[in-house]
Amino acid sequence: MAVNPAWRVRRRRRVRQLVGSFVTGAAIGALVNIVTALVGDMAWASLAVRAIGGIGLVFGLALVVGLNLGRPLSIRAETPSEAMPPRPFTGLCVVVFAVAVIVVGAITGGLLFG
Repeated sequence: MAVNPAWRVRRRRRVRQLVGSFVTGAAIGALVNIVTALVGDMAWASLAVRAIGGIGLVFGLALVVGLNLGRPLSIRAETPSEAMPPRPFTGLCVVVFAVAVIVVGAITGGLLFG
């Protein structure tokens, strides 16, 4: 029985995480438009898709660069490295999620109301 090297296992796990982020974002973007189409007000769907995607982009980019979006460091007496270590791959997953929400939301909105 062959044992997979650790780098291959990590790569497969990261690909699964990226695909999962995209699929989840795509489902949310499409679901918002479909539910809103059934209710009958497209303006709310457009606003919701952009809001969800925008929030995801902000938090994803904050994770990629290691920004601390919580209380100021002086209040907690922490250094930047203690406050939030950079997690670029987690941030990348959140960015992929947000882009999927925006792109799929725009596509389904165009298909439903085009």
